[in-house]
Amino acid sequence: MANKDPIKEFIAGGFGGSCLVLVGHPLDTIKVRLQTMPKPEPGKAPIYTGTLDCAKKTVVNEGFRGLYKGMAAPLIGVTPMYAVCFLGFGVGKSLQKPAFANGEYSLTQIFYAGLLSGVFTTAIMAPGERIKCLLQIQSASNSEKKYNGTLDCAKKLYREGGIRSIYKGTAATLLRDVPASGVYFATYDWFKKQLSDGTGTGLSPLKTVLAGGMAGIFNWIVALPVDVAKSRFQTAAEGTYKSLLDVYVELIKADGVRAFYKGFTPVIIRAFPANAACFLGYEVLSQSRNVVVWHQILSIAHIDFTKKTIYGYTELTLIPLNDEINLINLNCKQCTSFEYCDPLIMKPEENRRDLQYFISNEEIAAVCVDPDEGNGELIITVPDSLKNQIKKEEPLMLAVEFSLENPQGGLRFIPTNLLSLSSSENDVYLCTIDHNANYWFPCVSSYNEPCTWKIEVTVEEDYSVVSSGNLIEVETVPALFMESNSLFKKHHFYLQVPTCASNIGLAIGRFDNMNNETINEISVFYDHKFKDLVKNTTGFLNEIFEFLEETFSITFPYGSYKQVYIPDILDECLSFASMSILNINLLHSETIIDQAFDTKKILVNSVAQQFFGTFISMFNWNEYWLVSGLSQFFTGLYLKKLLGNNEYKHLIYQDLKDVCKFEKEQGNVVLDLNYNLTSVKETVNKAQLSSRYHLMGVPGFYKMVDKKSHLVIRLIDECLSREIMIQLINKLLSNALNVLGINEYSPGCRNSLFLSIDSFSELLATFSSKDIKPIVENWVYKPGVARFNSSFTFNRKKNTIELEIKQDMVNQKGYRKYVGPITIVFQEIDGPFTHNLTIEDNLTSKFDIACHSKGKKNKKKKIPLITGEEIDIDTSHIDTDSPILWIRIDPDLKLLREIKFDQPDFHWQNEAKYEKEICAQLDSVEMLFKFPSQQTRNALISIIENNEIFYRVRIKAAYALAEVSNKMIHSYNGPLPLIPTFKKLFMSATGQNLVNLNNFSDLQMYFLQKNIPIAMGNLRNSHNICPSEVIKFLLDLIKYNENSRNNFSDSYYRAALIDSISSALSSSIAMIHNDLASKSASLSNDMRLIIEEIVLRINLEKILPTYRYIITCSCLKALRKLQKLALIPENVNIFKEYIDYKSNYEGVRLVAFEIIAEFLSVKNEPSLFEYLLDYVENDPSFLVRQHIVQSLCKYPPFKLNSDESCLNNENLVNRLWDLMGTFCYNNSLRSSITELYHTLFGMNKPKCLKHTAKQTMVSNFEVKLED
Repeated sequence: MANKDPIKEFIAGGFGGSCLVLVGHPLDTIKVRLQTMPKPEPGKAPIYTGTLDCAKKTVVNEGFRGLYKGMAAPLIGVTPMYAVCFLGFGVGKSLQKPAFANGEYSLTQIFYAGLLSGVFTTAIMAPGERIKCLLQIQSASNSEKKYNGTLDCAKKLYREGGIRSIYKGTAATLLRDVPASGVYFATYDWFKKQLSDGTGTGLSPLKTVLAGGMAGIFNWIVALPVDVAKSRFQTAAEGTYKSLLDVYVELIKADGVRAFYKGFTPVIIRAFPANAACFLGYEVLSQSRNVVVWHQILSIAHIDFTKKTIYGYTELTLIPLNDEINLINLNCKQCTSFEYCDPLIMKPEENRRDLQYFISNEEIAAVCVDPDEGNGELIITVPDSLKNQIKKEEPLMLAVEFSLENPQGGLRFIPTNLLSLSSSENDVYLCTIDHNANYWFPCVSSYNEPCTWKIEVTVEEDYSVVSSGNLIEVETVPALFMESNSLFKKHHFYLQVPTCASNIGLAIGRFDNMNNETINEISVFYDHKFKDLVKNTTGFLNEIFEFLEETFSITFPYGSYKQVYIPDILDECLSFASMSILNINLLHSETIIDQAFDTKKILVNSVAQQFFGTFISMFNWNEYWLVSGLSQFFTGLYLKKLLGNNEYKHLIYQDLKDVCKFEKEQGNVVLDLNYNLTSVKETVNKAQLSSRYHLMGVPGFYKMVDKKSHLVIRLIDECLSREIMIQLINKLLSNALNVLGINEYSPGCRNSLFLSIDSFSELLATFSSKDIKPIVENWVYKPGVARFNSSFTFNRKKNTIELEIKQDMVNQKGYRKYVGPITIVFQEIDGPFTHNLTIEDNLTSKFDIACHSKGKKNKKKKIPLITGEEIDIDTSHIDTDSPILWIRIDPDLKLLREIKFDQPDFHWQNEAKYEKEICAQLDSVEMLFKFPSQQTRNALISIIENNEIFYRVRIKAAYALAEVSNKMIHSYNGPLPLIPTFKKLFMSATGQNLVNLNNFSDLQMYFLQKNIPIAMGNLRNSHNICPSEVIKFLLDLIKYNENSRNNFSDSYYRAALIDSISSALSSSIAMIHNDLASKSASLSNDMRLIIEEIVLRINLEKILPTYRYIITCSCLKALRKLQKLALIPENVNIFKEYIDYKSNYEGVRLVAFEIIAEFLSVKNEPSLFEYLLDYVENDPSFLVRQHIVQSLCKYPPFKLNSDESCLNNENLVNRLWDLMGTFCYNNSLRSSITELYHTLFGMNKPKCLKHTAKQTMVSNFEVKLED
């Protein structure tokens, strides 16, 4: 028996328990009466002479209802008891590693899991058994009735002896059920395997009945002796027996060993049908899909681009897992051919509006159609006349016709006029926009159901088709509809590599295409206007393939690879088998620097996902982190080769920072996403559910899942060593390639094509004895990161460091306790020394660590660093007796942690200036914010001006210097910082007031030149105003900027200069000018110049547009800041001019909408809220729609359930609720709207509502095949 979802085990077990009670209770009544009847007096006949006599007398005296006396207690108790029993059984299995590679457990393991299930059931079983037995013997006796039913019995027992009286016999119940449950499940498993040729799968109902019945018999053979004693003990009057041992002694004295098998006949008679019914009910609810998809043909026969309609059919080759197939479940939601009633489309008459209700409905609905559990929306009934023709493992064919009208999810028509302002209104693309294959064709949308594919698409001859697989033929065909005069071509694609339906991609449009100059099998499809951009952006794709193939020691598994660039894609990249669909905004010319960095990372990851994501996919959503982390890990290795080791380390460092920040603010980033299904509670700041069901999600949540996945895979790599990691990956891919030669089905023949942590660990065991379990348990199964609050003191007498590490925030959101190894590095005068320590299971860990050096009195001429380099370090500020220059905790980032380390400022200054490792430099610069002093200023200036230091460290130092200078404004009278530094680095040496011509050939210096002015704008004087000298300097940089001889665009640089003068604005300026306004209508010269410059640049952009109108975006943000500071009149109409899609670039629209959302949060204008929601409902760009909703989440129009806001009303609740139903096929947009609803109203019913409504029902659409 393989492991199953605990929720499903629980539900199926409860249903099985109900079946057991209904079938078995009459015989259980007879059994108890036989076991408890008094011994007859000499010469008198017993009350019952046997099973039949007892049944006859019960029916005669009490009617048939007498056989069901006391059934309420076991029905109430047994249903949850068996639910808990099977849940305990599932837990017992999950605590053990499957003995076999296919996930099956050995008979011994099944027995052990069964033992645990017996423990689980006792808490429910013991009181139920006690009440049942008392009611059963009461009915059999002639004495006056003491109990009037189940509840009355429970009340009187509690009055007589408290809770102990109700639980009387618990030890006996444990003694009976623990061993019996082990035998119970082991027997069922053994019979299942015997009756199914050893596989344990695909049992017919008759064989299931036989296996379940035999399990019940063997269960009672073991349990009956204890059950006899238990029944007497529980039904005896208080004080009759002191313990269960007294019952055994009495029974043996009276009747010998035979006494323990009283009622054996009814027990066995009952055991078979009752437990047969139990396991049959259990298997019915928990049965996985009874067929395997071996091959699928997907044919798009006609596409009407005007009406946005698609007609097609699909043909599946299925492998039956047994001879008896009654139903075939497929996944299909959006097709108009079937009247699927989505339970999440809220009906107008319903007035229930709380998210708890919404989530419970959606979760139930999701489980009911979950492909991983063998369920589906499309239930196909196999007619009786065809059932006899179905043979186990012999292929059968199933064909389904379908159609789509204006699909919103899975597949979507996208207007090409979103590409640029001059595109045709009527032209559209058709492409897959997510991985929900069941939204556009009938399939099995489980990731662990890979199959081979043939894809046929018929379109007009001027359209290009890009699909998963290799294009093998294009033929001319007649039009499907006779009124069409166009010629049509049918494109045939074949995908030999088995993949799941979710990895099938399709893009159709009037594309141009370009093949890679080095690898001809790589091709890119694009709109003809972007040829030069495509050539520049994608020219290095062959280098990525060469790197990955060399690293993996295998060739690319697909025969070809295609990239398609489309507008309005919510994700920057979607990877499908042998193709990727990417956002058009990733394209750039060779003169653009900033976008090139981001695009390279995304393109590298898109190729890496072809290996891990499509070729080898996750087994289910619980394993998403594994394939995501692997693809990002190898993306990072390529970026390390391309951009250098420092850039790679910064990538890791920033991912860790982002994850820690998100955990602190939102919490609950669990990589095994199955855990998220139980994590949505009102106590959680932001509701988050599994992306498998797409219920809710804080914006950015899934990006954090990706980042954390990357970090965990890196930790695994560090644990194993790079050599072993590469060997492991090579073996995974080699095993997957071996699947391509398999032409005949056998159980598990395609298992190598999907990945789970169990299979990963099992394969690892063949390479290494190292254990990755601690990493997985710490960072995959649990949310949160570690937080170390550390400090140290130097013990002069012992020459030791007394280090203290506290974890005092483990009870706060986002943090958790860490127990395990940790590395500390002391940079001493004699060099660096590494110490491997262990954090114990307590909140405070203390260490006494000996120093290897003496004080600085004995200092060598040069100090060796960890890199091996020896340098001179100024130690004049260091304690003369201490040899410590600085200390680092977890220097190699081997933990997911946040560190607050209390060490003197001169330690941080030394680390910032002399430590060569960039993570240490970044940490030390960040800490120097807290130590405003002349020494800190000098250290930061030396970092900024040092060309040997990584540019990202220098940029961070520039912002730190501005912050430190602001804190020292009353104690320092020297020249302003940053201006001299900028002049020294970027202005003429002969005349430092002359700006050099732009030359961005040194990319590191370019980024520094772009960021120093923004940091400069953060400088403030004693009045908290940016000094006039700084504003004049920034305006001159804009005015005298010269890019005529530069080989690179200065669009981003000029936008950064606009950002710099925007950062120079502050609330203090607004206060001063508001005071002056009453006396003078004029602004200061500085403010007037800033406003004039912003207006000038935004108007020039209309005549001379820059790349992606980046300057307009910066100007709009600056104008809104001027409005907020009351330096110009507030007017939202300024920004409304920039939201029309026909006349504005997409990036500009996104900025304008975010500003309007922020404006709404301040002004609370109902009409403005309706205005934004109209765009959410109707804008042609789904990317814009989503951005509007996320902006409203970022800037909520009112506080949670605020009674003061006029926006908080029933109309708003109803409109948002309706939008959640409207976008039921667009998971990303719906998730964002749900999050907005949660932000405004919480998880419970909004306070502005008064009524409650009935719940909706979950329904599937059933189809019966014709003979």
